[in-house]
Amino acid sequence: MPARFITAKELHELQIADKSLVVLDVRHLVGQARMRDQYETGHIPGAIYVEMRDELAGPASPGRGGRNPLPKPETLQANLRLWGISANSSVVIYSGLGQSAAGRAWWVLTWAGIRGVRMLAGGYEAWVEAGLPVSKETPIPSPSEIVIHPGQLPDVTLSEVPWHAQRGQLVDVRPRVDFDLGHIPGAVNVPYTELSDSRGFPVAPGLLQSLFAGQGVDLKKTIALTCGGGVAAAWSAAILDAIGIPTALHAGSWSEWIDSTTMNPQ
Repeated sequence: MPARFITAKELHELQIADKSLVVLDVRHLVGQARMRDQYETGHIPGAIYVEMRDELAGPASPGRGGRNPLPKPETLQANLRLWGISANSSVVIYSGLGQSAAGRAWWVLTWAGIRGVRMLAGGYEAWVEAGLPVSKETPIPSPSEIVIHPGQLPDVTLSEVPWHAQRGQLVDVRPRVDFDLGHIPGAVNVPYTELSDSRGFPVAPGLLQSLFAGQGVDLKKTIALTCGGGVAAAWSAAILDAIGIPTALHAGSWSEWIDSTTMNPQ
């Protein structure tokens, strides 16, 4: 299992052994209603519900970072304090099977300087399938005084996107059908759904490497990742980071690109 991931069994053992553990539930589906109701129906004991659109992204507005811009550092820091995350915390994040929101949470927290963040392989479904306990209780964490240091992961601004494309290092991870309907000029396509198996576990490193190399991408150079709104690309960054392939995230992704071309037609 890559170091950025943890199995359900390992997480259960960690809950017993590590009193500093903070578990975040970030279940999220693009275009769907907020998923707090699913959290309240059942979640991993002690997990704190995090709404991806409200707490792992800033407010969307024309010309500002696409559908899910990065959160303002002061807002993110305030949220981390409310969740009880301190400099010494162990943090594990989970979303649902087939969802990529855990990757977005991993990227944002790591970008902010939180060390050692891990994701639950297989998501919430893996926990349930393992026969582990679920809860309907909402925990009340003890607030922390953490100070974040944003910029610990590289992000790609809109103006930098063409440079990565010209180098052949811009990868759009949306499904092929979305990519074919329109994409940033020069981007190549490696669908994020191919980076994990049907159980939500990352595929073997050799297969990961071949997927990108097969599109002419140089695995020794930074791969700029884009998608629709900066969520699936963050998930892809987490998987590649786990096997030592350097990446940078275009958080605004296609939603920012198409917005900019609409506002500033050539």
